[in-house]
Amino acid sequence: MIWTPLLKSTHRHEGSKGERRLKTPLRTLPTLIALASRSERPTLLDMGPGLGSNIGYFGKHGFKVFVEDFLRDQVPAKRGLRPDGDYLQYPASSFDGVLCWDILDFIEPEDAATLVRRLLRLLKPGGMILALFDAQSSPTMKQVLRHKITDDLWVLHEPLSEFRPRPHHYANREIMKLFTSYDIVRSYYHKSRFREFLFQKERGSAKG
Repeated sequence: MIWTPLLKSTHRHEGSKGERRLKTPLRTLPTLIALASRSERPTLLDMGPGLGSNIGYFGKHGFKVFVEDFLRDQVPAKRGLRPDGDYLQYPASSFDGVLCWDILDFIEPEDAATLVRRLLRLLKPGGMILALFDAQSSPTMKQVLRHKITDDLWVLHEPLSEFRPRPHHYANREIMKLFTSYDIVRSYYHKSRFREFLFQKERGSAKG
């Protein structure tokens, strides 16, 4: 769906205004934005809580933005993702890019693999996924964040009131295995605690 921002969230609330917000200088955004130059109508799937500022940011670069608040809509407690499930019902090769954010931290590894395969089908050849993973291995509960892109290519990680179990901490080798059907374009480790990855579906690939 294309998301029209609400003035106020109806299902989750922001953290305290006095709370220190994490921020990350996302290094892969320019590469993701450059995808717009190869298509007359580039499309982007944002899988986090929708933000009008993010839609506007990609909109001014020529993208048509679709938003699926995946954790809210598709991952209630103890519900797995079936390979033939009714989530992300878009035609194959629908998107030039996907903002996966850190949602894979919140779902079981088997479900993460199922989702990554579904995204492979939805990406156009040469399309890319931006994914974040927490570098901290100890917490078993994680606060849900929304990720707000600023004009200087930083991302503010705004805490919401919801906490969810984090069923698994991904080592780097596990992330590579999870995205084994993709090419890795770039990766970064940030002081904000996030690891940033940009993966690409092979051009001319029929995989997915």
